[in-house]
Amino acid sequence: MSRRFRDTVDKPKNAFVIVVRMGRSGHPKILLQKRRGGPGDGMLGLPGGKINGREKPEAAARRECKEETGIDLTSLDYAGKNQDAAIFVSQTYKQRIDGPERRYRNEVDVGWRFNGHMWYPYKVQNGKVIIEKPDIRIWGYTQQALDLASKKLEAFL
Repeated sequence: MSRRFRDTVDKPKNAFVIVVRMGRSGHPKILLQKRRGGPGDGMLGLPGGKINGREKPEAAARRECKEETGIDLTSLDYAGKNQDAAIFVSQTYKQRIDGPERRYRNEVDVGWRFNGHMWYPYKVQNGKVIIEKPDIRIWGYTQQALDLASKKLEAFL
């Protein structure tokens, strides 16, 4: 689904993506990464970052996700705008596997952890997304983005 932003005032400065995959148990999981430096240092966040020049938010979300995780997003669903960031949800993707086979894996084949990122199970309660793992620290900005997309994430449950 494509979303057009009317002008530079409406256009977000950042784009983040919530990547979802179904776990072996049939319960969906969200990909989170440990933030390094800057705001939220040491906390868990979403893949994403700055939108460059005339780049569209969808293109920025795809590029940032590929740069940070190695995942090629094959579809994006616009979830909304959170402060100055466009938030997208994607369940369909391919991950490039380096090595002699040099092939792509889909969401069913991808393991629980790769490239320093981890998959976390979640649930939705009263419009809030709750990561089902004790003692983790989620960056406030990330929690806001997850809650913004709660209706879309609830559809996977």
